[in-house]
Amino acid sequence: MPEERQKAGNSSVAAPSATQRAHPRYQFTATAEALDAQHRLRMNARTSDLGKGGCYVDTFSPFPMKAGVKLRITKEKVSFEAEATVVYSQIGMGMGLAFTSIDPQQMDVLEKWLGELSGSAPRELSVI
Repeated sequence: MPEERQKAGNSSVAAPSATQRAHPRYQFTATAEALDAQHRLRMNARTSDLGKGGCYVDTFSPFPMKAGVKLRITKEKVSFEAEATVVYSQIGMGMGLAFTSIDPQQMDVLEKWLGELSGSAPRELSVI
C-alpha cells in the first residue's frame, strides 16, 4: 500500500495508517509532558491514543520529525515514562511518537493501562 502523505506548510509528512502499526492503539486521554533534550524544549500536552509501540500527543507546536523525546504520561496520579522518537508531526495538530526505550517497571504501567483499555484486564476499584 503506498504511503499516504499530507502537506504541512512547505513539507510533507508521512501520515500514520493502521496497517503500519505493529500494535493496536486505544483511545486514551491523559496529561503528557515531553522533553526534547537536544533543542531544550519542554511541552505540556495531552494524549489522544496509546498503544504498546507508541502514542499520539495533541499539541499545536509539535516537535520536528525524528526528534528524540523523553515522555511522561500521567493519568489518575499514575505516571508512565519512556523515551520515544517523533514519527509523525503536523503543526496545529500534534505528533505521533514511537517508544524507543521503556524500563521494565514502566512497561508494567503501560501493560496495565492497555489491559484495561482492551478489556483483557479488569479495572481496579478506586478507594474512596
